[in-house]
Amino acid sequence: MRNRIELTASVPRAPATGQLTYASGTRTLATTPSRILRDSSVTSFSPDSAPCFQVGFVDDCSNRSADSAPFCPAVLAAVLVDFRGSSVRLTWSELRGATGNLSYRLLVLNPDNSVLRSLPIASGNTYVDAAPPATSQQVRYRLEVTGSGLPGLSYSNIASVTRRLEAFVPTAFTPNGDGLNDVLEVKGRFLKTYRFTVADRNGQEVFQSTNSSQTWDGRVRNQAPVPGSFVWRFEAIDEAGQLVVQRGTVTIVK
Repeated sequence: MRNRIELTASVPRAPATGQLTYASGTRTLATTPSRILRDSSVTSFSPDSAPCFQVGFVDDCSNRSADSAPFCPAVLAAVLVDFRGSSVRLTWSELRGATGNLSYRLLVLNPDNSVLRSLPIASGNTYVDAAPPATSQQVRYRLEVTGSGLPGLSYSNIASVTRRLEAFVPTAFTPNGDGLNDVLEVKGRFLKTYRFTVADRNGQEVFQSTNSSQTWDGRVRNQAPVPGSFVWRFEAIDEAGQLVVQRGTVTIVK
């Protein structure tokens, strides 16, 4: 789940002894007796340059095996199809190095990496998710590969997209008690924790809120609303850890 590649090797005639040398291309990753190795050196994943791995074995009598066939795990990429992120295009490289037929399944993940839903893939190396989760700003995907030539499930990296966090604030409101447009409230997409402030023309703060349930009725220091213009500022940290700042003006109208 941390986007680390885990390699598992088996030596049927020597299940626990000897030394294994793991390599990726011409680069040696480690020489160790361990049958499991986690490679943290791959930090960027692209279907066009999927990493491949091999392993060689030397037994306790210094007899050396031929290197294994290359094994290339599936690599997944995700991009937004449109500006608002109403759909996501996913592409991936095929898993190589396993015998037999392979089956692919796209997993849509929750923020805690649990599986929200799965999308079976009939064929091809691309899929458009036309209904990504509506309440999550950041959408995460993972590819699951199964097949008779694999000792177990094989997973791709986690690929994610981050949609735009937006706040919508009206340009005017009418706090006259008629039940229509009486308060100033923040609406938008993917709003969770934020800081929204309103200041008068002298820069004095007159209102602050941290969630959409807190609205402003136009009163300043408990005085009745007075027509005029005010400046607002919206600030939030989105799910990708980026600071989002928006500014504007709002007018109290009779």
